[in-house]
Amino acid sequence: MQAVGGRPFRLNSGAGNSGWSGGVGDIILGGSYDLLREPDRPLDLSSFASVKFPSADEGKNLGTGEFDETLGLAGNKSLGGNWSALGRIGYTFIGDPPGVDLNNQFFYAAGVGYQWTKETFSSISYEE
Repeated sequence: MQAVGGRPFRLNSGAGNSGWSGGVGDIILGGSYDLLREPDRPLDLSSFASVKFPSADEGKNLGTGEFDETLGLAGNKSLGGNWSALGRIGYTFIGDPPGVDLNNQFFYAAGVGYQWTKETFSSISYEE
């Protein structure tokens, strides 16, 4: 098993096989809830959650065939002017397919963003 973006996947190992397959992957359903939203935007805090449904074809090694659940918190702090500090922390409970022991994952991200116009926001962040 390998991991891409915190999601486990298997590489095909058949002779002459490039290691990649095509098809429908897993479906992820998620949402968030604002815990704190200040009128003048000095601090926003929200919780988020998602569930990965095992809809990928295991025979093509496109998924683990198991559900994953993620919980976390996200924050946005005004730094003055059009600048903001951004952060996320979370934990993913990864489902173990038979015969494989996958490790659950903690993740975090931190960055800064700039509000160019009412409709345009850019950010840069470090994620792990």
